[in-house]
Amino acid sequence: MEAHVVMVCRDQARGEAARDEIKSQSKNESVDLMLADLSLLASVRSLAAEFGAKYSKLDVLINNVAVVLSSRTATPEGFEQMFATDYLGPFLLTRLLIPYLEAAKPSRIINVTAPSTTRPNLDDLQGERKFSSLGAFGASKAADLLFTYALARRLGGRGITANAYHPGIMKTNLNRTAPTPIRLVAGVINLFAGATPERASEALVQFASSVQFADTNGQFIHGGESDNCTVHRRQRLAGESLEGQLQPRESSGNNLIVYRKKDRGRTSVHSLPSLGRIQCPLWRSHPRI
Repeated sequence: MEAHVVMVCRDQARGEAARDEIKSQSKNESVDLMLADLSLLASVRSLAAEFGAKYSKLDVLINNVAVVLSSRTATPEGFEQMFATDYLGPFLLTRLLIPYLEAAKPSRIINVTAPSTTRPNLDDLQGERKFSSLGAFGASKAADLLFTYALARRLGGRGITANAYHPGIMKTNLNRTAPTPIRLVAGVINLFAGATPERASEALVQFASSVQFADTNGQFIHGGESDNCTVHRRQRLAGESLEGQLQPRESSGNNLIVYRKKDRGRTSVHSLPSLGRIQCPLWRSHPRI
């Protein structure tokens, strides 16, 4: 398959090494590198502007980013690091690149994520009152899933599909900064069951390019097939039923938007991250998940 590939990496040296390896192994010289830190929203905006200055359309957007940290760390912009990297950055980049996806339609958005069932706590999204590494990571991946299902509902009629993709257990260094128990368990699992990144990426490329998946929309894909289990069906219902319950009310400063949430006749107020003019949709998890 001949494709013009645009890579986004944070580290220039490692990015250039990866780009050169891809060119060498694929015999495809159409591989470009852009630098950005997806945990920083200002960097994401600069990335989108740079892309728009060089390209007029985008056929496939693959969001593949994750970090696991052992303790709570805030970005210079004030967001919890895992939440910013795993969710806010890809969310903002996707929203900013939608015009280029529309220009290339039919086009695809693929969010590489995990089958999380964690319930994000809207009262403490940044983990300021209570933080656990596994809980924060799970909440960010649950947000990815809910965002994907919302994208599918909103963009399906505009020639853009949106799906979540789980590559399975892979032999990577993702957990190198995770708490020690997670590192140990992940190490044992990787030793006996983990797939190489090269093998896992083959299925992802197939999903991104094959006509077999041209009409697939709003699905959680694992092992090349849609995983329509009870949990994921409930997550879709959660997004549909709760999306309309969060209504923007006013800006409160400190990068937050205050929302009114109506639930069984009662109204409560919640604060969600504000990304400037682009509001960040998150939903209270379905109580049965």
